[in-house]
Amino acid sequence: LSPVCLGSLRRAASINAEYMGTGIITAISIALHNFPEGLVTFLAALADWKVGVATAFAIAIHNIPEGISISIPYYYASESRWKAFILAFLSGLAEPVGALIGWAILGDVWGHEVFGLMFTLA
Repeated sequence: LSPVCLGSLRRAASINAEYMGTGIITAISIALHNFPEGLVTFLAALADWKVGVATAFAIAIHNIPEGISISIPYYYASESRWKAFILAFLSGLAEPVGALIGWAILGDVWGHEVFGLMFTLA
């Protein structure tokens, strides 16, 4: 291979590594962001099921661009739609985990202060 081709291959590998890193860091960041959202959804549902449904719907709608922001860079790095989908899906699982932990820990300690604190953290 010519030096020009080798340089192009190295740049392409470097760009793929950057995309991979961007996708993984974004997935971790959004998973950490999604955890308190699960808590908030759980607490909103405890307060009033209509508020819980509205909160879950609003969070689900805003999760669409979050999933895209994870899957696009990862797809360009791995060229696998399936892997990109799985990574976005796994980062979204932090919400139900947050809701379950909220149920386990805060189920008996419910109050307006806890509700306000969870909205602040989300």
